[in-house]
Amino acid sequence: MRKKIEIKGSFLTKEGLKNILDVSLFDDESINDILITDNKTNFQGLSQFSFQNVYFYDCTFNACDFEETYFNDCVFEKCDFSSSSFKGAYFNTVSIKDCKFLGSFFENVSIINTLIERTIFRLANFSDSRFENVSLIDCDCAEAYFDHSVFINFQNKNIDFSRSEFYKTKLKGVDFSDSTVDNLITTDSMNELKGAIFNVYQAAELAKKFGIIIKN
Repeated sequence: MRKKIEIKGSFLTKEGLKNILDVSLFDDESINDILITDNKTNFQGLSQFSFQNVYFYDCTFNACDFEETYFNDCVFEKCDFSSSSFKGAYFNTVSIKDCKFLGSFFENVSIINTLIERTIFRLANFSDSRFENVSLIDCDCAEAYFDHSVFINFQNKNIDFSRSEFYKTKLKGVDFSDSTVDNLITTDSMNELKGAIFNVYQAAELAKKFGIIIKN
């Protein structure tokens, strides 16, 4: 029986939050209890900030620096963070929905107690990252990098992992049966897939890499 993912805590709502339109006005690296909406500036310096109870709505932060930034009890909705860097960032009790992180950098991030829906991570780099108690639903992760990463209590449903790289990432217990896993990239031995869960059609395709022929 598949283990149900339970995301702890309740997610933030926009109601009652002070609305900020221009993040370049921030004069404090600790940002609390605000709504950031309709931000379309090219402001790029938000590394090592701490965001607590912050709702990002309909924002564009292309090629922005969020390195080593802390996000706690935050929501990202209808935002574009393409080509931005989140290296070393920490996400805890976060909701991400209908967003775009095309080609973004997430090396060495920690993503904890997080729900991610209908979001694009195509070509994103999650190398050396940790996913713990994370639910990923209806997302595009094609050609993304998950090398040397850790997955604990990780759920994925209707995810496109085509041509994604899981080099030296242990996937034991990860259930890919509801997702697309065409042409996954691993070591030649495919030890990364030991103990992972696939449906019968996925397993047949993976078996071909070992020269195994499955008769109907």
